[in-house]
Amino acid sequence: MIKWTQLLHLADRHRSDEIRRRLDAASRASPMVSRFLCEPTLEGSWNGGDLVWHLQFADAPARQACVEQAQWRREVEPLLSDRAVVSRIDSAIYTPGRTGTRHAGLADGLYRVAFFAVEPWATREVTGQYEQDLLDMPVHLERMLGWSLSGVADSRGERAWTHVWEQEFATLDALLVDYTMHPVHWGHVDRWFDPECPERIVDLTLCHGICRLPHSVLG
Repeated sequence: MIKWTQLLHLADRHRSDEIRRRLDAASRASPMVSRFLCEPTLEGSWNGGDLVWHLQFADAPARQACVEQAQWRREVEPLLSDRAVVSRIDSAIYTPGRTGTRHAGLADGLYRVAFFAVEPWATREVTGQYEQDLLDMPVHLERMLGWSLSGVADSRGERAWTHVWEQEFATLDALLVDYTMHPVHWGHVDRWFDPECPERIVDLTLCHGICRLPHSVLG
């Protein structure tokens, strides 16, 4: 499987519904898209744009075939390349990494996706410890119902993103309170992101997008 997640920053937020409908229709029309999500970002997002557009494909050739479709080139590419419509895109293409779920059939929940860029000077050993710390979080956070940490094959945006950290929750409170305020988060994992901490290895610019989840994309 190949995933492609894009955080779209709109030049005119009043067009959010229109643009979402057009991307939703293009996703549904492509036989190469096996699963997708296109939703406005919610309060609590940070540098996450205005729309979260998440696509899944059977493999890399299927994704390539999708973007080469005549309809895609006619309807999607001009929309995304028009800076009067979409001012910036942060995106990542990746093969799903280590993934877990407590509720494979989750519906009407929340999807949270974060793009991180590990500094190039971080060693493989230290990066591996950082990754393991993220993956240990579900042990302490029972309200995290799905999670996946993946390395990035191709990216665009403000940074050369190296990691995508996805989670699913039933409620916004489970994310913004249980997850964000949990001691294992701010007392242990945050050291990798804190500029005042000698262990920091993650670039200070990151993307954090939250949106409604009609159906699980991790289950």
